[in-house]
Amino acid sequence: MLPLEAPVKSSCLNPEMLSGYLGFITRGVNDAEDAEEASARYKWLEVNKPGTFLTGHPSLPIGLCKTLFTLELASSVYAHLERATISLEAALSEPLFQSGWVPTPICERLDLNNQFKPMNSERLSPLPVALSRQQAFSCVARFDSGHVELGPAELHSVLALCSEDSMYVAAVALLDPFEQPEAHELRRIVGNIGHPGISLLVAPEEPRIRPPSNEYTAISHVSYDFQRQNNFAGTFLHLSFTDWLFPREAGGHRTIDQGVIVVEAVISVLDRGKWVADLDMLCIDFGALSRIINECDQHESGDHDLEYDYTSIDNWDELLDSPEGVGIFRAHGNWAARLAAVSILSQRGQGHSIGLFGTGNICFKCLEVATEDNTEYLMANESPLPSVCID
Repeated sequence: MLPLEAPVKSSCLNPEMLSGYLGFITRGVNDAEDAEEASARYKWLEVNKPGTFLTGHPSLPIGLCKTLFTLELASSVYAHLERATISLEAALSEPLFQSGWVPTPICERLDLNNQFKPMNSERLSPLPVALSRQQAFSCVARFDSGHVELGPAELHSVLALCSEDSMYVAAVALLDPFEQPEAHELRRIVGNIGHPGISLLVAPEEPRIRPPSNEYTAISHVSYDFQRQNNFAGTFLHLSFTDWLFPREAGGHRTIDQGVIVVEAVISVLDRGKWVADLDMLCIDFGALSRIINECDQHESGDHDLEYDYTSIDNWDELLDSPEGVGIFRAHGNWAARLAAVSILSQRGQGHSIGLFGTGNICFKCLEVATEDNTEYLMANESPLPSVCID
């Protein structure tokens, strides 16, 4: 079998036009809306691309086109899953595009103003549609087992999927919260949790957070000294399991060693071996987090003549009993502690008050000026910066 790129390159075909053509076939022209779109396409070609035309009667089977797009969607999921394997039964048992994880429609509607562009221009890639985290897990379940069908709507609370020697984990649980992976991005970890078949890992419904310490020495709330440090080197995340689990019926045929169970998994924050909190990372609205990137060449790095006061947060008790004003959680370069802090604040309903510092230099003078616009609602001496800035 020749690689798909070979005939495309040898024939000098425009990949965008080929993709658009296949997408056009998958939708068909049976309803009035698609027929109108087809007519608009032909008229556009007559005006803008003389001598170029699309056949009115597609010769490729619609099922083949949908399968190609389904494989493209699956490849976007497996792009980050190094050394992951798939079962050939997934492609042989029934048509791939009929799987429950495949979105409907598979393709976005085409934009004639952007679809036919020169080959060297930037591609807007209108095809196919993006997958959600639930659809990605459903996709992995199908390809890994060969036949297990899990409806995406039933995977809303799933953070990881385990099968044989692989754990497929949502990327947001393994990356610094400043990063913004696509919703469908997963990561593969080698290992198993001791259950046959497929295990779906979910967080407890009510994860616990310890109260602040009563020891007067535990909470200092000293002024921030503008030193970017990692004072949470003793923090790490620990995965454990409760006794709560129940079996699920998966679509398709089922054997004893290919069952599906839901397992309650607890991701705990430990600080020097002491428990701090249980996390629910799916409660984090990563898209709404305020990410602060501020490179400045106007002020000296040691110029801290600022309008507002800032307080250091150097241990977990100081976060749980947050200071008034703006607190700086100092875990510079420690993705696990930063992620845990975001999760804890989000679980406490404080997700709107989080600001994430990037790795670059931060100029507080510029930040104060940039964020003073439209802050008439603030009280006197109240900083416009987020209440908790995580470094």
